Amino acid sequence: MNFLSDLDYKIFYYYNDTHLLYLPRTSALFKIDTLFKEILEKGSKMPEEALRRKLYRRFGKARVEESMDELRSVDNGGLLCNIKKEGSFMRPERKNDFQRMEIHLSNDCNMACSYCFAKGGKYGLNLCCKKMNWHTARKTIEWFIKLNKDRKEALSIQFFGGEPLLNIGVLEKTLSLIRRKSDAGQFPFIQLQISTNGTLLTDNAIRILAKYNCIPWVSLDATKSSHNKRRVYKDGRGTYDDVLAGIKRLKRMAPELPVVLCPTFDKDDSVDVIDKLQQDLKIEQLNVKFEFSLYNCSNTRKRDFDSMLKKFWENMNRILSAHLEKGMPLEILSDYRFFHLHVGRDTYSGCGAGRNRIAVDAEGDIFICSVGMGEKTGIGNVQSGLNPGYKDLFDNAYGKLNDRTKDCVNCWARRLCNGPCLLSDDKASAVDGLNRICDYSRFQNEFYLKSYASIRQEDAKRIFGVNKRTEKVLKKIDLLYCLRDLRNKNLRHIEYVTPILSPIKPAFN
Repeated sequence: MNFLSDLDYKIFYYYNDTHLLYLPRTSALFKIDTLFKEILEKGSKMPEEALRRKLYRRFGKARVEESMDELRSVDNGGLLCNIKKEGSFMRPERKNDFQRMEIHLSNDCNMACSYCFAKGGKYGLNLCCKKMNWHTARKTIEWFIKLNKDRKEALSIQFFGGEPLLNIGVLEKTLSLIRRKSDAGQFPFIQLQISTNGTLLTDNAIRILAKYNCIPWVSLDATKSSHNKRRVYKDGRGTYDDVLAGIKRLKRMAPELPVVLCPTFDKDDSVDVIDKLQQDLKIEQLNVKFEFSLYNCSNTRKRDFDSMLKKFWENMNRILSAHLEKGMPLEILSDYRFFHLHVGRDTYSGCGAGRNRIAVDAEGDIFICSVGMGEKTGIGNVQSGLNPGYKDLFDNAYGKLNDRTKDCVNCWARRLCNGPCLLSDDKASAVDGLNRICDYSRFQNEFYLKSYASIRQEDAKRIFGVNKRTEKVLKKIDLLYCLRDLRNKNLRHIEYVTPILSPIKPAFN
């Protein structure tokens, strides 16, 4: 089976004698049994007849021949013809296409978290106006609408900070304005989200979020002790009990409103605690972060970093198995990542800062992203518009990323990874001669694939359909799952997970 020597693939153990086969070239994903795995791994290293004899003794002649027939069938269907190894890998040139915006309603916060990259929402800036006024908020929405007046696909707005619920009056007016503009047909559907520390989830705040379907992203760390050590009020008091009470109130008052839980782990935290909490509270999605994985890498020894990744890899695999035994999905995918895999989209274009997403602070100044808020990354103001030479501020940074594509050519996660953060890449990569952001990204993407494989049709409609609230999205989910089921007909040793195979014309050769 000589053609196997040219295949570019990655295999992960999944569950109960089942493995995942991922093809980097096309982002196609399959479930395969152990026999199929043996054929792939050994088929390029020995003559076909020798391979047959070896496998006959272990699996039996009938199973081996059936599995090899399925491999040829899948190959003849076009799966394998498009995955020769890439000689180079360059990010495609993308237009500046702002479809995601973070609005900082408040550049102030009622907390003082020890690991806050935003410095309490001030980002190191001398902001004379800590909370966005209604005039600036209205101008921000009007500018964003004008910028996207010809767009047909959905937009995204996330209210950020600081703590945006400190400015709840302007938040409610802004949500009402967006609803009126949307109803008037001035722009396509906007997905609304809000990042909050959870301490201000009052009855009134929840009523407003539910009324406008603004999805809360709530920060709650793994355990009460670790949370209260890092996430404190300005007087030093821990916030865990207040945040947990707010989440419970949110789920009780607005059970149909999806919630994203955002825990930050360190090397001593337990994943099991947050997993149990997600199940108990019926939280729709986790957005997991690690305290020293990105911004504090330079302060962490290689041994500690590697130990942390190994520990979480083992814990996440155990949690996945527990979920699958109960017939439950591992819900750690965002809707963006779900549809990226589900429709075969190739969106490898860097982190997106200043390309397809921007941030606006309380004074209406525009930055390439929230992480990078600062004088060097400002690109305009919502009242005066974008600066004439704003592209120069980050074009050079994206150019530098392409200098590192030699590292991406042989990486199995190259089409899943959005690329490193433009602002933290050098800091995190210069430790021990290793690129820890890449290690972290591969770890994340392995479990994104496992999460996607665990999500059934009914799960996808529940988790992602409600976020979009459009019949079009629900129909697309149904259609693609039905397509996948048709492809799996009569297959026993390999099962399609992604419904569309080889949909992408290779961007890199």
